[in-house]
Amino acid sequence: RHQFGSGFDGPLCSATDGSEGRMINELSALIPNSSMHLSGKAFYSGRSAFSAPSKIYCLGINPAGSAEEMFTDTVENHTDSVLRELPSEWSAYSDESWAGMQPGQSVMQRRVLHLARQLGLNPRSIPSSNIVFERSTRSSTFHGDLLSIAEMTWPFHQRVIQNLGVRVVVCFGGKTGKFVANKLNARISAGCFIEDNQRNWRSFTLLNSEGVAVVTLTPPSVADWTKLKTDPTHLVTHLLNR
Repeated sequence: RHQFGSGFDGPLCSATDGSEGRMINELSALIPNSSMHLSGKAFYSGRSAFSAPSKIYCLGINPAGSAEEMFTDTVENHTDSVLRELPSEWSAYSDESWAGMQPGQSVMQRRVLHLARQLGLNPRSIPSSNIVFERSTRSSTFHGDLLSIAEMTWPFHQRVIQNLGVRVVVCFGGKTGKFVANKLNARISAGCFIEDNQRNWRSFTLLNSEGVAVVTLTPPSVADWTKLKTDPTHLVTHLLNR
């Protein structure tokens, strides 16, 4: 049972039909077979977000959590749930309970929801995923070559970007941003934000020759986007308003 208590309300739907069904099934077919039986998930948003045109696409590095403890929560099972059970308008960031907290109230969820508010968007309308679908407690504890697996999942993300007309890919963390920028050949510097503190972490924007932007933000799992001195989200709002 999924609770909705994040302040973002919208119509709910459980049918997989029409353009929503075609798009989500096309994307699910691009999930590597080698990932399907492993703990993790491909979709952080529901069918509606992955079927309507969207200027923005959000990407983290890989799902968090213990693969051993969540071994039944496989990519295949979660994908089937997105296709057949969860509401059409749904977001893991607003509607899932993480770390035993109320839906949308974990540290990372609140920071991503802050980004959505800054953009004036319902988080359930933002297509969101990770460059790798397999789960690990941290990216540093991932078993295997994370970037090699990301190469296998890239056709999924490439189809999202092409089919939805994405112009801004928002990447959570440097590894994600570097991978996506390389895949999209984004090399042109177009903005930077440096945290106003002693660590001086950077967020920055790169453009490719077609004007598609890759925005590498400090990872919301560790950087507090809700505080003025560490909030990089204006890099994204600037691009959406251009």
